[in-house]
Amino acid sequence: MEFAPVLISVIDRDIHFKNCVTSLAQNPLAKETHLFIALDAPLAEKHKTGHARVLSFIENIEGFKKVTLFKREKNMGSSPNQFLAMEDIFKQYDRLIFTEDDNVFSPNFLDFINQGLDFFKDRQDVFSITGYNYLVDMPKSYTNNYYVFPGFEAWGVGMWREKWNNVDFSVESCRKNTPLTVKNILKINAIAGVAVLALFDLAQFGVLHDDFALGLHMLKNNMYSIFPTISKVRNKGLDGSGENGGVSGLFDNQYIDESDTIQLRFDEQIKPNPDILRIIKKFKKLKYKKQIKLLFRYLQFKLFQTVIPRGTKAKNSQICSDSV
Repeated sequence: MEFAPVLISVIDRDIHFKNCVTSLAQNPLAKETHLFIALDAPLAEKHKTGHARVLSFIENIEGFKKVTLFKREKNMGSSPNQFLAMEDIFKQYDRLIFTEDDNVFSPNFLDFINQGLDFFKDRQDVFSITGYNYLVDMPKSYTNNYYVFPGFEAWGVGMWREKWNNVDFSVESCRKNTPLTVKNILKINAIAGVAVLALFDLAQFGVLHDDFALGLHMLKNNMYSIFPTISKVRNKGLDGSGENGGVSGLFDNQYIDESDTIQLRFDEQIKPNPDILRIIKKFKKLKYKKQIKLLFRYLQFKLFQTVIPRGTKAKNSQICSDSV
């Protein structure tokens, strides 16, 4: 088995970062794993103290085969910091595992991702191997320990160089190829209602969320991600400490697999399970009130090709790291 390197992006959340690295180091495969860290420079004075603590912690990391630091001299922003690091890593490896600093991992996370990357590397309709599973209960009739789903989740994910390099992150190209139409709304809603919000952001504000661009690529090419039936990842970052908001407590106590190893019951022909698709679609469905608001936004956009900005209007061609 090849062992994929791990990339963590971080700027100043030292407590989250320490918990993330510590949990990874407790994986038996950590000693076989090259750890890369992309440390962005402070954007403001408030980031400097945490940034210094992160840097100090990095200097003493143990338990991995090798540790490599990409230290930015000026602030790049989350996406450019991540993407540049991935570009550098892909010069050395044909695969990698990416996570932001606010995830903690099961002891068998690396085992699960590496097995998946090894087994599915030649299956062209599999885009990624994710360690996260949604806060849903699997059907009692489903006995495999992983499943396929036509969506992307970045909370601890393994990817291959060739497939990643085929993704189009151009704002104008994505806007042109996926306009705000009823047809596209229905197609995206069939996978995840919450992703429709990102389609509106793209059409109205020129904001392209990274996860949404990846989801569009997968939708266009009929691709899937491999998900575990028991999550290998717990996200602790929806506490207001990062770029994205959220409801603290909703995810940060999620149960994760406590086993050191896992044996995947490989099925070369595995396809989406209809019962699991229904469960996840319901979980990711927009609330009724939000659906009504989006209907008014859509009508306004079609009538006037504009909307009333939601707070501060986003700049054109901005790429965000928000999960959608």
